[in-house]
Amino acid sequence: MKFQPFAFLTFALAIGILLGYYGDIETSSLLYVGGFVLALMILLIITRKFKQVFTVLGLVLISILGIIRYNQINEAPPINLPTEAQLLELKVTDIYKSSEKYDKYKTKILRAQDSTLIGENVLFYLKKNHNTVHQQDVFLTHGKIDVITSPKNPHQFDYARFMNFKQIHMQVFADTLSQLKHPSGFSFSHEVSVFKEKIKSQLKKKGYSEASQIFIAALALGDRTDFTQEIQDTLSAAGVLHLFAISGLHVGIIFWLILQLLYPILYLGKGRTLRIITALILIWIFAAFVNFTPSVTRAAFMISFYYLTFLSQKPTNIFHTLFFTAFILLLINPNNLFDVGFQLSYAAVFFIAWLYRPIRLLLPIYITRRKNYIFDILSVTIAAQIGVMPISIFYFGQFSGLFIVGNLLLIPMAAILVGLSMFSVVLIRFNWDFNFYVLAINSASDFILWLIKQIASFESLILDNLSISMLQLFILLGIIFCLKPLLTQFKWVKTLPLLSLIFLFQASRVYDNYRLNQKQEFIIFNQYKGNIIGIRNGNTMHVFQSVEDSAKAFKYVIAPYALHQKIDSIQYYDLNESAKAATFIKENNLIKWANQRFYIVDQRMDSLPAVDFIIATRGKVNAKTYIPKTTKRIIADGSNYPSVIKGLKENSDQIYATAQDGAFILITDSKDP
Repeated sequence: MKFQPFAFLTFALAIGILLGYYGDIETSSLLYVGGFVLALMILLIITRKFKQVFTVLGLVLISILGIIRYNQINEAPPINLPTEAQLLELKVTDIYKSSEKYDKYKTKILRAQDSTLIGENVLFYLKKNHNTVHQQDVFLTHGKIDVITSPKNPHQFDYARFMNFKQIHMQVFADTLSQLKHPSGFSFSHEVSVFKEKIKSQLKKKGYSEASQIFIAALALGDRTDFTQEIQDTLSAAGVLHLFAISGLHVGIIFWLILQLLYPILYLGKGRTLRIITALILIWIFAAFVNFTPSVTRAAFMISFYYLTFLSQKPTNIFHTLFFTAFILLLINPNNLFDVGFQLSYAAVFFIAWLYRPIRLLLPIYITRRKNYIFDILSVTIAAQIGVMPISIFYFGQFSGLFIVGNLLLIPMAAILVGLSMFSVVLIRFNWDFNFYVLAINSASDFILWLIKQIASFESLILDNLSISMLQLFILLGIIFCLKPLLTQFKWVKTLPLLSLIFLFQASRVYDNYRLNQKQEFIIFNQYKGNIIGIRNGNTMHVFQSVEDSAKAFKYVIAPYALHQKIDSIQYYDLNESAKAATFIKENNLIKWANQRFYIVDQRMDSLPAVDFIIATRGKVNAKTYIPKTTKRIIADGSNYPSVIKGLKENSDQIYATAQDGAFILITDSKDP
């Protein structure tokens, strides 16, 4: 711990948080263990011996602290929720991006018929076309509280887990609200929310283009709720999504702009100190303005730590700053560890600090700063993108090879656009009208969006449908970490760790491919108001479906499974279509697979055929239907109404409902029909 003490402390805290997440360790027992460890440390301090043991015990104590903090933040929600709708008084604590039909809010329950719910967070869905709601507003609504359910199909995005990390476990849907009340006293978050809404409203009225509205809201207000999925996909494909959201880069740009505006303060006594302290206060006000997003908070912490160290005339170290801020943020909210933005942000900064200089030394170096500018940006871009590549592939299954062109062209433009966006907010705030300025920023925004679309159009440079395991993620990060010694001073002995990791990565890939290519699965996916059956043979899958929107079904049901299971070929059939392949035979409604027989019931029948498995669809099997004794299981897919499933389960213990139990998956070693 001599050289990077905060790195060890941060890793120890992270290990504790992970133990808290994966284990079920009671806080009370940890307090006893922690007290014992602390007593041993005090004893070692008194005896002044065994310094290494003291260090290990210190790290153990930090890990225990991580578990305790995780348990404190993630207290279990009420188990028994009311089965009926009830009157609720809710307070808005955050505003989320709207869905197609609903606006979404993070709310806290102030009043409920069930007193055990008071103080709990709930995700509130409010049907659109209602009065504007801001943070800290309080209102009444009537609705049924439900648990946010986990995904019912393999490898789907786990929205419940995502919201649980925000301390939200429950949800309420409502058409209307009543008695909307604003805070009686001053509320910073409420005033900010109202201010942002007014600015966005004025942007439309004053003739700003759609592109300008989106960029100004994102870059100056920290509000990306108006980002359409199309624009987000385009930015991601071009490798520049990070440039058009409030991030560490923008905090740095804004801090630099503040320093320039405060330049006259240098002429005062102790002007340098006063200028830096004032700038730091303003940057933290901006962090509060954008609701302390992880990337902004990290950047504000790093800037503060760096400049306060600078003012104290002590040597600065980027890695000390990086790990210190990570430690503080994880201590405040352990769930930051599971936030993808947090992981990407810290990975980018770490690998910029780690790889920038070695990469820069490989590129031409000129005497003038202007000539070096392009190669400086190129070095930073390559270092950051290499660092975040494994994380991007792990979570999103793709990586854009367009990042070099995108960042070289758009970083300067994005920096200028940040300044223009801030100035636009000032103009609107004071109701100053400059039509030529609106025309100029509209032209600039439209041109930037056009340029991004042109860059993203080179689809051959976008690597998608990529999949790696968590083990492979960490191996890749290790490989990237080992690049620095080779780039700095090449020696054959330095290649051993790198080559070992590459071999381990390849071995892991070969094993995964072999294991997945041997899989034989019969899957009944859960599809709301539809039917999807998949028969998998290694890396090939045959899909029988009857759905309203096949593109949507593929995106949200089939594609996640195919990506993570490395399915190379998918053949589609209508649900009623007959087909034959090496591992199955389907004749009308009967499917023979792995010496098992499945029958799809798509019409009303008084008695079911004598087969192994019955696939009940669209309520065609009910409590009155005769079930043969030879039937092993009745699988009611997502096309059945809850009332039908309830009736079936009351009359038989053989019912498997995908809407409740998740996708039905059978695995076999047999390749015979």
